[in-house]
Amino acid sequence: MIERSAQGDGQIQQSKKPGERIKSALLTGYMLSLHAGLGKVLCSKVRVGDVNSKGSKKSRCYMRGKDSYPLIVLHGLSPKGYNDPRLVHFANNLAICGFEVHTPHLEGMTNLDFRFTDVETLVEMAESISKHKNFGVIGFSAGATYGLILAAQEKVREKIGFVLAAGAYYSLENLLERVLSDPDSDIYARLILSWGARECLDLSGNDANMLEGILGDYCKKEDNFTFEEKSLIERIAKLSAEGLVLDWWWARADQLCKLDLSLSSYLSHIKARVFLMHAAGDQLISAEETLKIHEELTKSGRQVDMNLSISKGHIAYIGTSPLGVLKIFYNIMLMRDGGS
Repeated sequence: MIERSAQGDGQIQQSKKPGERIKSALLTGYMLSLHAGLGKVLCSKVRVGDVNSKGSKKSRCYMRGKDSYPLIVLHGLSPKGYNDPRLVHFANNLAICGFEVHTPHLEGMTNLDFRFTDVETLVEMAESISKHKNFGVIGFSAGATYGLILAAQEKVREKIGFVLAAGAYYSLENLLERVLSDPDSDIYARLILSWGARECLDLSGNDANMLEGILGDYCKKEDNFTFEEKSLIERIAKLSAEGLVLDWWWARADQLCKLDLSLSSYLSHIKARVFLMHAAGDQLISAEETLKIHEELTKSGRQVDMNLSISKGHIAYIGTSPLGVLKIFYNIMLMRDGGS
């Protein structure tokens, strides 16, 4: 629970009482549902500021008071990047719960591409934050895997208190194969990967612009697409099934291996406590990916907690497993308040 100081100086103080921490954990756990676009940002005096660092790298900071516990929160593959309304909702409400939230602009992710330069951007941000205090990392979807990779980096791994990875992938190779070869795979994921490989699809300028618009509003429109948009979606899905898109991604294998947990030793180098979340019926990134991450972390002797919901959605946890979510966020509150 966030409380005002008795002196009325307007600074935020953290309650150490278990009952208050449980309430705060409940609130924060509920806020996770806002990542799926539910609800509205609560009324508060959250200060939001955009930051441009060296090399024109952008980030945004959300905070209510001084000396808040820092978090880096990572979006997945999204053309709106750190402006994605779901991320904005979530960051605002984490700030309400007493965190100093940093959301970096990940150029690769925003361009629907897997690039190791995004990890390098995260390391720079983490170094800047860790000059002053320890911090936590929360990532969604592909951003969850990036968060785990960040926690393994030698320059910052001793400063990261915890990583919450929601819907992470373990093998990028398996993810690409599953999405682009399985006819029943998630259509949105296929469109995203097809956009990255659009140069091999021989799209007209109008089609490329239409596809970009579809991806930008896909979650909002869902099934309310025009006839022309539906026709384009079907055509791209067919082209991706023919192997053109998958071949394009395989041609970049030497770059992609740096972002593949299964082909690296990242997990064995993580020092932070790890919280894993996944929807058991996730049709975009299989829950088997998180199970493999859990298995490897456990074998390495790392402290890891996992919560699998029975939901079928991607990043969908609250409605089916509230106690598991509460446990994770209760532990995060303990760490925020300096406990263990």
